[in-house]
Amino acid sequence: MKNINFQTSARHAIEDSSEIEANEPLLDGTKYQRSYIHTKKIEKRTLYSRCEEFCFKEFANNTSPPDQSQFEIRRQVNILKELKDSDHIIRFFGVAHEDSKFYLVTEWMEFGNLHEYYTDYSEIIDWNTKIKFALDICRGVAYLHECKILHHDIQSTNILVNRDCKVKIANFGLSKKFSDITRNITHNLENIRYMAPEKLLLDNDDDRNNHNVKKKKVPYDSKCEIYR
Repeated sequence: MKNINFQTSARHAIEDSSEIEANEPLLDGTKYQRSYIHTKKIEKRTLYSRCEEFCFKEFANNTSPPDQSQFEIRRQVNILKELKDSDHIIRFFGVAHEDSKFYLVTEWMEFGNLHEYYTDYSEIIDWNTKIKFALDICRGVAYLHECKILHHDIQSTNILVNRDCKVKIANFGLSKKFSDITRNITHNLENIRYMAPEKLLLDNDDDRNNHNVKKKKVPYDSKCEIYR
């Protein structure tokens, strides 16, 4: 897929979304024809003028208060705009605005996420492919850490597979720039299965009394970026 400059697309949409900064890549979603609906919030759209396919993912926080939604969109976009130099990170094209909704526009990965791929093709995946997947994921995580970014949510559903069986890291909704402030652990119990042990440590009186164990806070750093 060619790297297309969409910076000048859909400037009229900015009038309806003044909170989004004008220098962010804002696209006109109506120019992309729906060709496949993967889930309620993820669909494939085709730009027929260029015969190219894209993934439109609705921002999960569209129902949040406007200020919070705009902050989350801008935060994710600012992170994704920094990640252009790795073949192991999902390629980002911009944000589309359509029917009062915002969509993250990325490259379309034909085989979906790694969990789906293993479910559908478990009988034919050989060890060479598994090792290749693992190495690609490690290279992607290493690149993120070089960019001082912590993903915070490395798991099979956030690893996407394309038609060439190349895997790429996606879903940066929980990602943060690395700093002393962002190293403080916040608990995301929805993904407890994939948490590093450090993230499971709680630091409150009730927990210490219940378990009779004194626990201390451990900073979240690159060592917590694990994959299962």
